[in-house]
Amino acid sequence: MAILLPRASLRTKLAFIRSNHQLLTSSYLGSSGDLTPTNLTTIDANAISLYPNPFTEVIHLEHNTVLSKFELTDMMGRTVKCGRLTTDGIIADLDHLPHGSYVLVLYNYYGQMYTLKILKK
Repeated sequence: MAILLPRASLRTKLAFIRSNHQLLTSSYLGSSGDLTPTNLTTIDANAISLYPNPFTEVIHLEHNTVLSKFELTDMMGRTVKCGRLTTDGIIADLDHLPHGSYVLVLYNYYGQMYTLKILKK
């Protein structure tokens, strides 16, 4: 819902926003008034599959959602690799990482995220 007031003064725009506050905020807030509803912050777990786990050099992702970027962190929270996801769903060049546990965070274009724990062998 976009409301444009191209030639209105700042005072007129503020008056409009104040008078329509309930209308404007009810469009964006849930019934509880929460700005970040839980159903909008994460990606459905059934939408993504990852193989192999444990991985050696490459991670393959199969997904039915549009993913935009990833972040791979070690268990200390240090980012070891991040970037944009390609359309083929492959995260490559991971052979330099030491063996151990990692956290892979996937993001879509809406800022929603999905977190997976993966192992490097």
